[in-house]
Amino acid sequence: MKSNKHQETTFCKICRGIARLFDIVDFNKIVCDIPYPRGLAGIPVYYYRCESCRHLFTIDFDAWSADDFAKQIYNEDYIFVDPEYLEKRPHDSAIYFGPKLNGISDSNLKILDYGSGLGLLAKYLAEEYQIYNVDSFDPYGIPSPSTEGKNMEHLYDFIMAIEVFEHWVEPVVEMAKLNNLLGDNGFIYVSTQLQPTNITRLGCAGWSYASPRNGHINLYSKDSLALLARYFSLRLESVGSEHFMFPKTRNASKTTTAFNRLVSGVLWRNCVIAEDILTHINAIEFNGSWHGNEPADTKGIQWFRWTGSDHSSILIRIAQGTRPLTLIIRVFIEILPEFLEKTTWKLNGELVKPLTSHQDNFIELNFGVMEIDRQPEINLDFVTPQVQSPVSIRGAFDDRNLGLAIGVELR
Repeated sequence: MKSNKHQETTFCKICRGIARLFDIVDFNKIVCDIPYPRGLAGIPVYYYRCESCRHLFTIDFDAWSADDFAKQIYNEDYIFVDPEYLEKRPHDSAIYFGPKLNGISDSNLKILDYGSGLGLLAKYLAEEYQIYNVDSFDPYGIPSPSTEGKNMEHLYDFIMAIEVFEHWVEPVVEMAKLNNLLGDNGFIYVSTQLQPTNITRLGCAGWSYASPRNGHINLYSKDSLALLARYFSLRLESVGSEHFMFPKTRNASKTTTAFNRLVSGVLWRNCVIAEDILTHINAIEFNGSWHGNEPADTKGIQWFRWTGSDHSSILIRIAQGTRPLTLIIRVFIEILPEFLEKTTWKLNGELVKPLTSHQDNFIELNFGVMEIDRQPEINLDFVTPQVQSPVSIRGAFDDRNLGLAIGVELR
């Protein structure tokens, strides 16, 4: 790992608000009373904190590959960094979940341990509590479960993500993948530490959980975790100081018993987010016929949406007093060649031609700086050629009518 050049501000990985440089720690810092038992690596890691949702994160690992993480963090020394991950944590989790799930496993409740390490939680649940319907997945170990060819009722009713969320590089992208594995009436159990109330005094140096050698990249506030749930129409409910539930609904008889057993002793439910944060993150509305969010997995924009008709619009509302922002549209896919070239754009009713640049994985359209005080609402209308389905064009499986796959960014 090389030393990183830092910048004073960046965009929040949750709400895309402004995040400022918060603290710097050495790469070797671990979750321990003695943060540097093996000394310093001499590599600074810069953590930023969002002004809006107070999310705390580093961007120093953004360019890392899975192989980089396997070599630099999740290697043979990781047992020294986190001695509980191999056996103690999965066994403690089995002791917690086993009695609550025992007796309802015969209801065909499908369970996934996401970020499972060696899959020992599933093993202990089977051996000690006769709960056999648990699959395991870990990006650095057990192969991923495939949803290909499955209907929604065959997805997971209950997903456990124990000490996982803090390890994600792009939380919204990873949450989209996790949500795609969740059935209509399912819920996600999450364990992660929230920032302490005195984090501004402690800094990352004084909070043991802010430890890059453990792979702790994203550190949540109550607001940022609630926003992450909200993006996917999930609620956030707390079942302990470090334990949370993301339920879709509690109407399904199959999952109600499991959910009720797990939320006994709820501390706070359906977290209410500060209005100023909601104003910021709800700034973009897609009007017309659009398909759902799909992960873009690219820096700057975390998801895209396909247009579903030839006339679409994007309405942007931003609170008064916000600094001027640049409106950026990224086109990741066009259903046919020259589809984008034949598209016409209107910004607040006026015909415009955006500045176009071709990148490796997308085409970027720059509509210039928006003066928010004078234009609190920005409406972008556009007309494309007639949308078409991949089935009619090339015999592909997807029968949706598609035009442009678009992502929006405000800079």
